[in-house]
Amino acid sequence: MALPRYQPKPRTLVRRIIGEDKGGRLPPPPAPRRRISVGAIGFLVIVGALAFVVMQTRLAYRVIETTIDIEASASKVWSVLARGETWKEWNPFISAVRGDFVAGNSVGITVVPPGHDAITFEPVVLVVAPEREIRWRGKFLIPGLFDGEHVLILEALENGRTRLHHAEKFTGMFVAFGPSSVFDATKAGFEAMNEALKARVEALP
Repeated sequence: MALPRYQPKPRTLVRRIIGEDKGGRLPPPPAPRRRISVGAIGFLVIVGALAFVVMQTRLAYRVIETTIDIEASASKVWSVLARGETWKEWNPFISAVRGDFVAGNSVGITVVPPGHDAITFEPVVLVVAPEREIRWRGKFLIPGLFDGEHVLILEALENGRTRLHHAEKFTGMFVAFGPSSVFDATKAGFEAMNEALKARVEALP
């Protein structure tokens, strides 16, 4: 007796369109594609930009250094330098000091960079070492925007002379992105102050 011939199952329209796997089961539907929205892209761009700004701000710093030799002893230079209330009489760069140079004190400082308007801030005095050093740290408006650590150091030389080291280290966002003309003017102000201090001290009896 002849065996019946194999008759494949009829394929419906749906089966012809979507197909079947080898096991006779319908394949799983494709996973939906994940699309990044415009808002998500914008958010990532903003976060990246902020991270870049923060990194640049933390890494950025600038140091201004000046020196001048004065024909006088360190004690005589100190007698002028330590009296902040008299700076307005001879100092073309720091036109006013309100308060005493005592470690831990806040003092009012008004600076006049050449070619720029006067700026007043209130730094904290860090170090006062008689005949050796005055150091303060200040900020402009808010911390991290434009901070500076200002230092005046007296170095005794031979033959009763003194070398003044006048410097400041600036950090903050303005250092990273601000114009260099501000720093050029500040250095010019330091040099003008140095010359005025030299003239003041050397004129003393």
